[in-house]
Amino acid sequence: DIPVHDGRLALGTWQGLYLCEWGEEAKKREVVATLLSVGDTRATHNTTITAPRRGCHLVTDSVQSALGPAAGRATGSPGLANVLLRHTSASLTVNENADPTVRTDMEGALNRIVPESWNGAMFNHVDEGPDDMPAHVKSTLFGASLTLPVSADGQLNLGTWQGVYLCEHRTVGGFGGGLARDVVVTLPAGGAELGQANTAGQTTVTVTAPRRGCHDITAQIEAAIEPGGALGLEDSDSECSVVETGWLNLFIQH
Repeated sequence: DIPVHDGRLALGTWQGLYLCEWGEEAKKREVVATLLSVGDTRATHNTTITAPRRGCHLVTDSVQSALGPAAGRATGSPGLANVLLRHTSASLTVNENADPTVRTDMEGALNRIVPESWNGAMFNHVDEGPDDMPAHVKSTLFGASLTLPVSADGQLNLGTWQGVYLCEHRTVGGFGGGLARDVVVTLPAGGAELGQANTAGQTTVTVTAPRRGCHDITAQIEAAIEPGGALGLEDSDSECSVVETGWLNLFIQH
């Protein structure tokens, strides 16, 4: 789930979309792309959340605060919020909000699942420190994006014991930004009139994995929302994508 700003995918500088193929041979894979239109940029909000240190941190209140500018326009109907972390060495997840030892144990488990000892034994991307490549793997395991329900009063509709975690996987944070992490919050229904569907379109994009492994398919997906693409409808006046601001959901049919 990815926010769209000014007709482009609003990814972080170093972020890309991966198709991870587990089969041995080249395969064509169908990806359903659904684009939701948000008619007002106030339905998106950028914020910065700073992790106090490496580990898993409860940031529900920070995400709720970031919802404010968009949630203030609520029509009185429940909806969804997309939260994107624009980094590749941290992640977002939802888990217990009560006992802080859960977050400590989560960090310990991640370090066991992806140990830094793999730098010498398996990883080739080792020039940015021993915690860097393990951080990329951990980020992929949890993911950089969450889609969360929002109640009619603009509040995150989480379970009693649920909270949003920012998981900082690096000891000194990301390149150039330290432990300050950029987060984009989007309310997909923010620009739609009450009772009006805001789905701008849906298409199936076929991408080919050349072999087993993880492959960057950002360009193929972005082409679908550009003017002239399957979802990038032409505006005869401005010759630009009709969907200036919105939200793209991707679903692989495999």
